[in-house]
Amino acid sequence: MRIAVLGLGRMGWHMAAHLSSHADAHELVVFDVVDGLAGRWVDENGGEVADSVASAVTGAEFVITSLPADRELETVADDLVPAIDAGAVWVDHSTTSARLARAVGERLTAADAHFLDACLRWGRRRTQGCAHCDGRR
Repeated sequence: MRIAVLGLGRMGWHMAAHLSSHADAHELVVFDVVDGLAGRWVDENGGEVADSVASAVTGAEFVITSLPADRELETVADDLVPAIDAGAVWVDHSTTSARLARAVGERLTAADAHFLDACLRWGRRRTQGCAHCDGRR
């Protein structure tokens, strides 16, 4: 199974690292817009560096994103939707609006793929824990 992880920031780095600890079960490819970051991640964890969103998601059964805001998610979606395979699942952990998550989900449905808005948000204090969002208001 091929899994693509896009966005290697504060959360994406660790999610991808967790997946890499099970590399015997799947093939992992990573991409980030920050020059050299994906290469650094692969040096530490193994896997493959993609040179674009499209090359990362082509052939992936699962795509995981962890992006900082709506603008970044829209940019990734513009490159991802035409390249994603039919039947693939995109799990988005980005901190974005429910409006955008619904719009991206509709685009994925039209591409015969699946979208799960699974954003993660920390409370004002870490002790408040982490909440999962599901795209509903």
